[in-house]
Amino acid sequence: MKNPLHYVKVAAAKALTKLVMQALANARSEPQNRASWPTKAQASGISKRFMKNFNNYFDEIGIPLIEQAKSETDEFASLSQIGHYHLEAMVAMEGMVKQRREAEIAGMSSLTVRLESMLPGIRVDEANNPFDPEQIADCFNEAIKPMELEAQHLLKVYEEFDKSVFGELESIVTEINTMMISMKVLPELETHPQDSAKHLEGKVAEHAQPLLQQVEENPKIESEPESKSAHDSSQSSVNENSKSTEQTPPAVSASKIARTDWLAHMQQLLHSKSGQSHALVKHATENVEIASNTEMAADEERMQVQQESLLELLDRVQFNLQNSSKNSSAPSETNAAGVAQAINESLKQAQENGELGPIQAQSADVINLIVVLFDIIEKDEALLAVLKELVRRIQIVMMKIALRDTSFFYCQDNPARRLIDELIHAGVGWTQSSKLDANPVYHTTKRILKMLLDEPKPDNDYIETLLGELRQAKTRALGKTLALESRILNLPTLTDHPDDIDAFVRQKIHERIRNRDLDPFIQILLKTYIHNFLFKLVTREGFKGQSWKSVVSTLDVLLWTMQPEKQFGDLERFKRVNPRLLENLSKFLSIGGASKSKITKIMRQLKQIQEFTFYQAEAGIRPEHSEDQESFTSNVILSTRGRKEVPPLKKDDPNVVRIGGLPLDSWIEFRGSSGERLRCTLASKIESIDKLFFTNSDGEKVLEITRLRLAHELKAGTVRVISEGMIMKRAMQSVIAYLSKTSRTGARAEDS
Repeated sequence: MKNPLHYVKVAAAKALTKLVMQALANARSEPQNRASWPTKAQASGISKRFMKNFNNYFDEIGIPLIEQAKSETDEFASLSQIGHYHLEAMVAMEGMVKQRREAEIAGMSSLTVRLESMLPGIRVDEANNPFDPEQIADCFNEAIKPMELEAQHLLKVYEEFDKSVFGELESIVTEINTMMISMKVLPELETHPQDSAKHLEGKVAEHAQPLLQQVEENPKIESEPESKSAHDSSQSSVNENSKSTEQTPPAVSASKIARTDWLAHMQQLLHSKSGQSHALVKHATENVEIASNTEMAADEERMQVQQESLLELLDRVQFNLQNSSKNSSAPSETNAAGVAQAINESLKQAQENGELGPIQAQSADVINLIVVLFDIIEKDEALLAVLKELVRRIQIVMMKIALRDTSFFYCQDNPARRLIDELIHAGVGWTQSSKLDANPVYHTTKRILKMLLDEPKPDNDYIETLLGELRQAKTRALGKTLALESRILNLPTLTDHPDDIDAFVRQKIHERIRNRDLDPFIQILLKTYIHNFLFKLVTREGFKGQSWKSVVSTLDVLLWTMQPEKQFGDLERFKRVNPRLLENLSKFLSIGGASKSKITKIMRQLKQIQEFTFYQAEAGIRPEHSEDQESFTSNVILSTRGRKEVPPLKKDDPNVVRIGGLPLDSWIEFRGSSGERLRCTLASKIESIDKLFFTNSDGEKVLEITRLRLAHELKAGTVRVISEGMIMKRAMQSVIAYLSKTSRTGARAEDS
């Protein structure tokens, strides 16, 4: 029997290709297109190429990007040669992709988790997810490219593609999730709770055949009914939902799942046999009187009074823990278990004194889930002592927020969740506590956390304000201005705001040359002709499209060739990419206003500087580094240090796959010669020269390394990947995994 992933690929390819064919048919139905394009034969060819491209993209999920990527210094066509309509069509497609991504396709996060479960050791994200709108758009663009359509026809086809393919993408994702559930791929994982059940039912009904029936090779797998587990009275409403999904066909199951939110699923696991085997899940509410949800719902006024009393009690617990921490010389027990113990004692005492009646079952579940969540966050290896202490302070605050708004558990855009993400991401690199007094981001973090603790009822708007302050502090520390980029994104017409675009381009150039030891000629070139070129590019296309990415990548290659520090193999890489690099740069300069004679002189001087940097390296002349850069470079323990070449590894080697899929902003950790932790974050990649560039928390480059060398370091155990992306998403998934697995301690106690 073939791998289930094969059947998912075949089903998705067929369904998406059918939608592409519909888009092409709709484009031809326009009166002005009938006589010219597309014919049935042409449409068939495009559809076949699309299906082939999609299958190839799907097969490449687990292949490192260096194996897939074309050279990022491919020829960049002069903007002056792009007609208005072609430019409009390009921008239109990029806008469609952006719009679909921002809309948060229902069920996509669950689909991503399921794909990752079938691909051990591989991270699935926007860069390699074949269901991502940009990947699907790329498949279509490559399929339609040989037609060399006229611009106005291309724009019309893109519009129909947006309606027919992107417009139905959510239903495809829903059906693929349903298919994977029937194949027993994480059947307990539910779709996004904000999915509209009515919407999904309509989408599923529109397809005459479920995807399982469309795949001729697909094995017949019968859906087993969910096992009934005895829950206490607090789970009566949850049980009703779970019963309704038993022994239902796949198409119906998708709609039922959509009605059951993520919190209800976590509650089911919390009260399951495996969940209850963990002492921590009931620590905060053990021996506390709890009323069922049904009982409390019958008396809404009583429920509101009890909720407010519970929140006031949590305020007192928070206040007492803060004071005990200030007044005691010994470290306070403010970890998750310690907080749970304090809450439990206060709840029992309040009920004994008659100050608090039975608490609602859902409130008890929320409290226990937050305890488990923060226990998992605290144990994440990305958090060092100073960061753990900051996170522990806000556990009860987040508990109160979740009690008021349960979207905390399922909405990734929840402001409180994003604040935790930003807080931890800001502090992952705080490895040297002695330097924190001079760290402005650390001081901002402490200040906004104090504001959060002091605010009686922090709502979403208040948290958004704190979130904005933290982001501003982070961007200022890196020499950026967040407000400017946000303003550019929100401008209705770029051509009417030249001053903003000029400032934005200057900022982006500054980010590129910050902390670099560059020849003054290069700096002047970037601030004149290259600046003019970037100004024209942003004015015409904005800075979120593929053209901007290609140009920035080309400039990164230019700056790499100009840096005085070289490594073994760099000369060969330089010889391979430089001819195309200089060709592209001459086009940039021409669009930027340089004359032909001026371009010739600039090219001559660029080559001289490039050659001189290699001469410096051969002569052993090293550039000056900051104290932090020098400390990292000299102290880091590398298994490949001193080796000119390292042996190749197979492309499916798990270490190669892990490094190949490492997203930007990931943090890795080395050990120093004295045992100290040395952390750095992936700041940029240059595919064409196979280089990864890492910076410290201050934005200074501390490591330049090839994927192969880093894979060898990972294999040797000299480096660890400690953080890939934001923490809250993986922490929530870890809560589900934790509750789904029986505790060994609980199992032993039961056996005895």
